[in-house]
Amino acid sequence: NSCKPFHANSPHTMARITRAKSLVHKLINFPVRRSVIWGFLLGLTYLGAVRINLYDTSESAEQVRELQSSFNKIRSTVASHVEPQSQQQELTKQTVVVKIDLAQSSANSNGHLVQEVERVLHFPHQYKIVIQLKKEGRVCLRPKFMGRLAGPYLGMIRWEENNATQQDEVVGYYSVRPARYNIEIVGLLCNDLDEETNLKKVCLEDPVHNRITGRKARLVAVRQQQPVHENPTALPAGYWKKEGNPYEIFHTRYQPQGCRSLQDRGKTRCMRAMSLDRFKPYTFEFRNPKQQQGSFLHGTGHENKTVCLLGWSHSRVLAEHVIHLLEKHGLNDTIDIHHVGAKYPVEISPDFVKSEIIAENKCNVIIISLAQWPLAGKGHRVPTGAKYRKQMAEVITNIQKDAPNVRLYIRSAHYNPLGDFISACPARDWRSPPAIDLSNSVLRGLANAMKVGFLDTNFIIQPMWDSAFDWNHYTGKVSYAEAMYVLHQVLTQRERVY
Repeated sequence: NSCKPFHANSPHTMARITRAKSLVHKLINFPVRRSVIWGFLLGLTYLGAVRINLYDTSESAEQVRELQSSFNKIRSTVASHVEPQSQQQELTKQTVVVKIDLAQSSANSNGHLVQEVERVLHFPHQYKIVIQLKKEGRVCLRPKFMGRLAGPYLGMIRWEENNATQQDEVVGYYSVRPARYNIEIVGLLCNDLDEETNLKKVCLEDPVHNRITGRKARLVAVRQQQPVHENPTALPAGYWKKEGNPYEIFHTRYQPQGCRSLQDRGKTRCMRAMSLDRFKPYTFEFRNPKQQQGSFLHGTGHENKTVCLLGWSHSRVLAEHVIHLLEKHGLNDTIDIHHVGAKYPVEISPDFVKSEIIAENKCNVIIISLAQWPLAGKGHRVPTGAKYRKQMAEVITNIQKDAPNVRLYIRSAHYNPLGDFISACPARDWRSPPAIDLSNSVLRGLANAMKVGFLDTNFIIQPMWDSAFDWNHYTGKVSYAEAMYVLHQVLTQRERVY
């Protein structure tokens, strides 16, 4: 506590040093070696070394060097205890595992996956979920799951791609803000799709029995330590935030068989499964304030821009919400939004490009979405992933050739909830989440290979993937959030987003 200079060879200084050495020796050998003690000691030794350097004098230089050597030894001893403990703490974090509550399988269940899951594990500090499957007597060798966290925010589990013939573990990662969440994982397919799969021969797991997590399945998401640019589970550009009780159970919405007619919809089993109430407390928030408020719309360079959304009803609904946003900001006379109707990739011929895209609508930005009708199977054969890839490559080639000055984007396909036609076996509609995932994988690969922008709106759509009121189209707050994101990407990106 003294601010007066001291000499290294004074009896008072020597006594202080002796007492300090004794204290350090006792603390080093104390059974409970807390990191705070080592950090405190390390700070004291640095301070001691600085004080000695500060008051070094010519007549006591030798003594000073001796004392500084003693301090260095103390500091090395302290550091040797601090570093291993820090490493041990990091190792402990990496090995913390929490078991997730599982649903009780029933002998009467029509689903395979519920009976074939051994356990579900949570690795909090790795933001990782691992589904371990039984190794003996399994029917489902390459299962497909969908997982969602619901609490103060909504978040999805992103599963790693695995092309192995048989998977004994399915690994996924989540990215949400730190809080307590309910977790739900549902089994969608016994064996996942590939680009050669005939979709008409595939049945989804029965949605009545496809939940593999129990009612008490919860986890605590910890704070992410790595910077966003270094973290593979970094937060997306926005998130769905809940108002009210964040810990209500949130289960997947689906349409049971026999709940299509107006009379049947009033039945308790139909109302409970089909209710939209679970989505009402959530609103979407962009992390970028300019994007949230739409202030980017008032920037320069947007004049005389014609944005065309090419597709059928999903593109038409999105175009309507984009137009409404522009009207809200008084910009409907500055930026033209057109819907260019097309259902199938084969419609986008060179003549179509010249007449509809160039002559009729004078598009200088095109956003393509042509996934829904090919998978619906209405009047056309449902294509395999490989066939769809070939069809969409021809679409891109035709536009690039006949409209070379147009900025071209592909928008990710929207998910369709588990309506009764999609979840029937055999199915009557093949726009299931696994089929949409396959289509988006094809589209993302094409966009990258052919240097076309890819607008991935899954971070908006996927957490609310089962909220479409008509089991098909997203409207209201979901479509407005997507419209804001699409406008932001198109108007602020000078280069295409691959």
